[in-house]
Amino acid sequence: MRRVPANPRLSHKKSSIELAQIYHRNAIAITLVARILPQLQRYRHENCSVLTCFQSDQERIERS
Repeated sequence: MRRVPANPRLSHKKSSIELAQIYHRNAIAITLVARILPQLQRYRHENCSVLTCFQSDQERIERS
């Protein structure tokens, strides 16, 4: 019985150049997410203590 790959797009072998391009694109995407995510208000509130978030919000209000 022949094994069917889970993803038909990946059924053919990729050259090392194609794999390097995919790796590079993924590395860029991961870097962008890593830079943007900590700046998002929702992410900050879910991943820091209430006191820390309150202090950072107070600092932002005082600066404006």
